[in-house]
Amino acid sequence: GTMRVTEQIDALEIMGVNAPGYLILPKIIGGITMFPLLIILSVCLSLFGGYIAGSASGAVSSNDFIIGLTTDFNPLFARIALIKALVFAFIITSVSAYQGYYTSGGALEVGQASTRGVVMSCIIILCSDYMIAQLML
Repeated sequence: GTMRVTEQIDALEIMGVNAPGYLILPKIIGGITMFPLLIILSVCLSLFGGYIAGSASGAVSSNDFIIGLTTDFNPLFARIALIKALVFAFIITSVSAYQGYYTSGGALEVGQASTRGVVMSCIIILCSDYMIAQLML
């Protein structure tokens, strides 16, 4: 948003640079690349944390934890989680980039565009989460 307000995007367009491709596309590619990797990392760390907490507290033996993990694992849930990560990454990056690209005014409007982007992303994510769950489960 600040690049639009300070006319940096206008300068890029005057120089003949495709501003959306130059500014927005790297954000979308970065989000689509990193969100699934962060999901994989968080799942691995949470499973390891559950193993450590269960073993340390004595609530679950380490053998029971491993057996439960291997017998109750459903690969469909992992696929759904990665598909949701890809969809959510695209939604978050594209909606926020759109709001920032088409903002105008001053610093106040940049803050409002940022808030609008977050609110719209949350609403679209809730709707898409519902639709993905209905389609895949």
